[in-house]
Amino acid sequence: MRNHLVSFAILTYSRSQELQSCLDSILRQRYSPIEVVVVDNASTDATESIIKEKYNLPFLRYVKVSENKGCVEGKNIAIRNCKGDIIIAIDDDALLTDVHAVEKIVDRFSKDKKVGLLSFKSLNYFTGEAIREEFPHKDKSLDPDKEFEASYFIGVGYALRKIVYEEVGSYPPDFFFGFEELDLSFRIIDAGYKIFYFPQVTVLHKKSPSGRLSYNNLWLKRLENRVRVSIRNLPWRYVIGSTFFWSGYTLIKVRGNISIVIEAFWNITKNTQKLIQQRKPVRPQTIKKLKHLKGRLLY
Repeated sequence: MRNHLVSFAILTYSRSQELQSCLDSILRQRYSPIEVVVVDNASTDATESIIKEKYNLPFLRYVKVSENKGCVEGKNIAIRNCKGDIIIAIDDDALLTDVHAVEKIVDRFSKDKKVGLLSFKSLNYFTGEAIREEFPHKDKSLDPDKEFEASYFIGVGYALRKIVYEEVGSYPPDFFFGFEELDLSFRIIDAGYKIFYFPQVTVLHKKSPSGRLSYNNLWLKRLENRVRVSIRNLPWRYVIGSTFFWSGYTLIKVRGNISIVIEAFWNITKNTQKLIQQRKPVRPQTIKKLKHLKGRLLY
């Protein structure tokens, strides 16, 4: 895979300052050839003018959509516009720390054709500390500097083989936000590929507050999509178990605001027929592997 085209896929929404830091870290990469695809989810700030004036480069493609398609479909648009064999996706409010990051990614994929995705180490931009919720394992006490096979990945920074995305299918376009990575992870593993936590590449995540959902809407979408992921991918016993777990967990997080849970299930109920049509439970061998990896069958 050496010297193959590597694509960067970036989705942005009204974060022009953060986006510049992200792009600058990409442009410092020593690997060639690369391309950069920036999908603008109908930003209302100066993103378009900054891109056209400061980043008018032959290998950078700017795609502006007419309306906010949501985080999930925006990612799909970005990936579909990528031409490289390897796609590196990074949040617009994150940046790479190492100018040799792409080389390390290409080398790792070259060593094992069954590696479908690499999930990067994520550190807080301001403190340099590992971000607990962006570590892809249930056991947060594991060494963040050691590579391991994971059952899922974190969307802030990862690398994906384009052929794997084309084989297993896109992110669920109707999710808008939340748990799209888990849905894709189940399908990647079920197709026989591996996901690795890859701390050799680090991103600094600023976690910009702009363009984010409100607290209650965040948990509404998390509950709604977690149930959807289970229905789409898991045997019914895990659908029931994870639904009870996430309903209770969400109630705790929203301080007993039952209306959040009711609205989430109302949204799911309205799309029940479509969800059932999408349902394709993973194989028993995949369930066994997910258990071995301490995967997210319930939590």
